[in-house]
Amino acid sequence: MDGLLVKIFSTHVAGAASKANEILGLIRRSSVHLDIPLMTYLYTSMVWSHLEFENLIWQPLFKKDRDLLEKVQHRATTLVLTLSKLSYEERLCQTDLPSLSYHDCEAISLGLVSTYMAFTGLTAQSCFHWR
Repeated sequence: MDGLLVKIFSTHVAGAASKANEILGLIRRSSVHLDIPLMTYLYTSMVWSHLEFENLIWQPLFKKDRDLLEKVQHRATTLVLTLSKLSYEERLCQTDLPSLSYHDCEAISLGLVSTYMAFTGLTAQSCFHWR
């Protein structure tokens, strides 16, 4: 049963990466010149949601699935000709896009906080009254 769930999750992640790559292809074919603000706007409005959903909600279990999602963002940052020669980390800095692995840490932190709150009986409202 566990193997089936892992296969379903991996298939779902691959499908989302494929859809995101299709949208990136559409962006590349429909624009002659992409500058940084335009690429960032198109990427965050059309592609990011597919990757963020997979990364935050499904939290891919395997490195190959996380790498597949990260590869889409890697490809998106190479669409800007002035950035294509830079390293991936430098392109992320220039476009102000966080790495998807940053969201892994964010999701883990959120999960830990939620677990702590469940065990201690805290609610979101009681957290605002801490002093």
